[in-house]
Amino acid sequence: MPSLAGKFDPTNCTMYLDLSAFGGCCNTFLRNRIFAFGVRQTSLPVPFIGPKCVLLTSNELFDVLPVAAGSTLQIPVPPAAPAGTLYAQGAAHYFTTIGLSMLALLSLGAGA
Repeated sequence: MPSLAGKFDPTNCTMYLDLSAFGGCCNTFLRNRIFAFGVRQTSLPVPFIGPKCVLLTSNELFDVLPVAAGSTLQIPVPPAAPAGTLYAQGAAHYFTTIGLSMLALLSLGAGA
């Protein structure tokens, strides 16, 4: 299962989100990492991804990182940004040559 961890570095006003995921083997390959960001929590089923997949944050912004970009997303935060909560959720997107299908595994996110 993918794992999403976040931290904020106040010295350079940057938020870091790390989405660790299994790199793949045996004809299954990690293609990219997907981040979903929102300002509120929700519970939205996404059955087209998988029967038990649920989006847990409102969908204000999605960001896709290719595998070559690494597992950490860096988000600069303006020093004058108002206080608030940003919810994040991550998914690892795989491709497999076994049955030629795609698989996305969701990681539970947390407010940052």
